[in-house]
Amino acid sequence: MDFRTLLKQCATSQTLLMGHFGLEREGQRVTATGDLARTDFPPTLSPNSTRIQRDFAETQLELVTSVTASLAALWMQLQQVHFEARQALTEGELIWPLSLPPALPVNAENITIAKLPDPAAVAYRQQLAVRYGRRRQMMCGTHFNYEFSPQLVQQLFAAQTEETKIRTFKDKLYLKMARNYAHYRWLVTYLMGATPVSEPHYFESQTGPQEPVRSLRNSRFGYTNRTTVLVSYRSLAVYLSDIDQLVARGELGAAKEFYAPVRLRGGQQVTELKTTGIQYLEIRNLDLNPLAANGIDIAQLKFLHLFLITMLWLDEGVDADQWVTAGDQFNEVVALGTPLSQPARLQEGQRLLAAMRAIVIQFGLTGFGPILKTAAAALTQPQLTLAGQWWHLIVTHPQAQVATRLAQQYQQLTLRERLH
Repeated sequence: MDFRTLLKQCATSQTLLMGHFGLEREGQRVTATGDLARTDFPPTLSPNSTRIQRDFAETQLELVTSVTASLAALWMQLQQVHFEARQALTEGELIWPLSLPPALPVNAENITIAKLPDPAAVAYRQQLAVRYGRRRQMMCGTHFNYEFSPQLVQQLFAAQTEETKIRTFKDKLYLKMARNYAHYRWLVTYLMGATPVSEPHYFESQTGPQEPVRSLRNSRFGYTNRTTVLVSYRSLAVYLSDIDQLVARGELGAAKEFYAPVRLRGGQQVTELKTTGIQYLEIRNLDLNPLAANGIDIAQLKFLHLFLITMLWLDEGVDADQWVTAGDQFNEVVALGTPLSQPARLQEGQRLLAAMRAIVIQFGLTGFGPILKTAAAALTQPQLTLAGQWWHLIVTHPQAQVATRLAQQYQQLTLRERLH
């Protein structure tokens, strides 16, 4: 399917930037001194809230926006849900700004699993604790959900003759995007990775890297399944079959336990894909941005949006599985590079940014010039990446001290801005 030609025929600046967007931001609750909170989920919040939830642990907040039709609306939602969460926190508590948790208890059993009203949800988390360990489950990140404009998808479908059903056409569209994202995601890790070092007791003994890296969370030390968990993106049928088999063999406790950097989504549950087909993509490899009050900023969201469009625009490898596997390998190298190292695939990164600029020019998109200029500079000047900037702040001061100070600033800033 020649999606690039279809886009040229059908897309406009308006329809290309429309779509459906959603965001989930995780974060640990900590005390004013940067220690993991010991209090229960804020009592002023409803346990059935859909906007502010608990993830694995009782201290682990998950802030969820509703689905919006623009990035501007998404950004406003994200600011509002952060205000609600920070306003509801127990006095003196903060939201930790890093993906890696603050210092954890010496005994992992003292990490409290979320006290949820649903016994099945608690049992599932207990299974995760056994399979991966409680420490690894304390890692946080941001998930970005993206669906192309249904109007544009309908126009693309009408302009082609290969597929007779729009559901099959959409599956092909999102599968191509997912494969290319998995292959090229190293650039996102390079630019936005921000987990160079961990705090005490995240690793047991000397199991982690012995020097700072770009993104522990996006490496094999991060939030990943076991190496035996392999799922193909060749087709939706194979993707679902692989997950079903992994669950049947007990290698996954449930379909939602597949921790891919990009997941195919049909609705709230993975199993809905069987009846709905692919409706949107969930991007899961985003470290929290410690320099942004809400864990991510609007420039990152705009870059990701354009990057995902580019994943449909670009050609891909002939063998889908090899293409994705190669991307996994590229990403591992970048994630475990030092914060101030240039990417090994520098020229490929420059080609990716050139393709993004070509889309901006082709469709007359505005507001992306400065974002792409900043990304291009960071390719050759790693000190401009998030990891580089964060490393500069913590190389002379304890990371926990810097993170706590920022968490305090973000708490005050959010409440002051929203109350006035």
